[in-house]
Amino acid sequence: MFKIFKNMISFSESEQPQEAETDQLQLATGMLLLETAQADGTIQPEEEKRIHAIIRQRFSLSEADSRALIEQARTAQAENLDLYPVTSLVNRHCSNEEKCLLLENVWEIVYADGILDQHEDHLMHKLGTMLHLSHRQLIDAKLRAKEKKGTEKQDR
Repeated sequence: MFKIFKNMISFSESEQPQEAETDQLQLATGMLLLETAQADGTIQPEEEKRIHAIIRQRFSLSEADSRALIEQARTAQAENLDLYPVTSLVNRHCSNEEKCLLLENVWEIVYADGILDQHEDHLMHKLGTMLHLSHRQLIDAKLRAKEKKGTEKQDR
């Protein structure tokens, strides 16, 4: 995994084509979604389904391409994910608005199974900080995700 992140971190915008940057950001997004789904110890079917939907919608991918990206992210994430390289990549290449949208997507994974676990909540606050977003932006993203879900999530 560190080889993947070394490649992710070692380029500047002028050294790599836009496509490579897009691929790396897609991989980083998949990894963050998977890490969040696993924060409570297990990935629920609802979370898995929502990850696929977010990846397809966010990146306009086919079902097959979405599955391939998620498997690539799962492989990289399983190799002992360190959030710093992932969030550093996002910070370098995404606007504040894009980071807020990403955080909203990650909150959607938290809300997918209907239970807000303390580990998920902690991870979300950590991600908000690592993405250099304010607490207000974190809460706004949370509220938008709750609204999309249409139900209040039970805290545990």
